[in-house]
Amino acid sequence: MQKRERIRKGSPTIDKQAAASAQGIQTAASYRAIFDAANDAIFIHDLQTGAILDVNHKMTEMYGYTIAEARQLDVDALSAGTPPFTQQDALQWLKKTLDGEPQLFEWLAKDKAGRLFWVEVNIKRATIGGAERLLAIVRDITSRKRVEGELRALAGRLVFAKEEENKRLARELHDVFSQKLAVLAWEVAAIHKKRSLSSSALRESLQRFGNEIGRLATDVHQISRDLHPSIVDDLGLIAALRSECAMLSKQHSINAELFAPEAPDSIPADISLSLYRIAQESLWNVAKHAQARRVRLTVAQVEGELLLSVEDDGTGFDLDQVKGKGSLGLVSMEERMRLVNGRFSIQSHPGKGTRVDARVPLPHPEG
Repeated sequence: MQKRERIRKGSPTIDKQAAASAQGIQTAASYRAIFDAANDAIFIHDLQTGAILDVNHKMTEMYGYTIAEARQLDVDALSAGTPPFTQQDALQWLKKTLDGEPQLFEWLAKDKAGRLFWVEVNIKRATIGGAERLLAIVRDITSRKRVEGELRALAGRLVFAKEEENKRLARELHDVFSQKLAVLAWEVAAIHKKRSLSSSALRESLQRFGNEIGRLATDVHQISRDLHPSIVDDLGLIAALRSECAMLSKQHSINAELFAPEAPDSIPADISLSLYRIAQESLWNVAKHAQARRVRLTVAQVEGELLLSVEDDGTGFDLDQVKGKGSLGLVSMEERMRLVNGRFSIQSHPGKGTRVDARVPLPHPEG
């Protein structure tokens, strides 16, 4: 009876141990259920070696490996090639991750069958099962990238279509209106010279009339030039840029200079037009916002690329703020560079001026 009583008294301890064990199993099962129910692929990596310790079921669906196979994989096997960062970038990324700062980037991935697809990778440090781990959450963004590509292609077609329409309108303005205005101005001048006119008031009116027609002809010419710069087609990029510098100096009293000692003799029409438009937009920004005294345009051939640089000594600006506002001018310049496989960059700081660089690979002479 006493023995039985001792067992009865000891049973709560046994019950607590059993409950704790059951709770542990339940917690692990709950964790696994949540882990496998996630809509994104999840990788758990060793903090020191980077080895894959565990993956969820979504990873097996996305990449085509079993969980056991995934645990034996090297991260490089899941990539379509070079990661989207340099070795130095990778070291900085790892340091930031170990310091507790999450990292987010896009990566071209590869599944077991060799299919390529785009993913967004979010990596952070986390405590899992009482141990410090690296947690990688991977989302398939192939559809989003496809839509972005289609939008970029559409934007490219719109830019091309806009230039073609501008070219047609510019030709019509120049060939029809500008010539008619010029003839009319000549006829007014001829009437003014006739000796039979004795009224000084009439002569003054005709002179004002002629001057106004002349100004209107100049405006039409400028509109035609803005719509499509025929000077680029007729005389080439360098002559067109020199003309833009002269116009800026005359209209805004800004010392604008062009340096092009190493520019190639022949530049493809699409590259010339794209660089001209970027220079035109940059000079317009200088005149409108920079409060600059000097601006320097440079065109040079550097390592198989054609470089256009526009640098001013103006007030500069906060580039992040301008990008945050979604500047159409910046978007247009970036799109023009993309259409000719070029690169576009801006360096600017408040009070330190602005530099715009556009680089375009030049085709080989035989191409």
